[in-house]
Amino acid sequence: MSISPERKAKLEAMRGKPPRLAQINLSQDIQPMSIPELEQMVNQMIASAAVGEGLKLARKQRRLTTRQLATALGVSQSRVVHIEKANDSLELQTVARVAKQLGYRVLVQLIPENAADLAISVSVPQLELQTERT
Repeated sequence: MSISPERKAKLEAMRGKPPRLAQINLSQDIQPMSIPELEQMVNQMIASAAVGEGLKLARKQRRLTTRQLATALGVSQSRVVHIEKANDSLELQTVARVAKQLGYRVLVQLIPENAADLAISVSVPQLELQTERT
């Protein structure tokens, strides 16, 4: 790989200097959040991380590498790592697809705050509905 003399001169001039930081106008770039919005965002991040960690545990229990799981799913290895790290919110269908490939089913439980109400369990992706008393 060849570097142009101009680029080489710029790189030499930058040697030993701290990198330039992009200027950020905080008043325009960051929108204020209410406490409930912030709590919701943090709760979503925690939930996604827990699900991602569960998928990683299931993969390891099956003694599969991320590369092997990626091949079985027909996705890239980096996508599997991304799912396990839950860098973004995970879609339920994505979780169900990975779980199924690992030999698991996803069960979503809606637990009522009022003990007199029925709990609802939904198996994904089959969407088999079950109800039971809590």
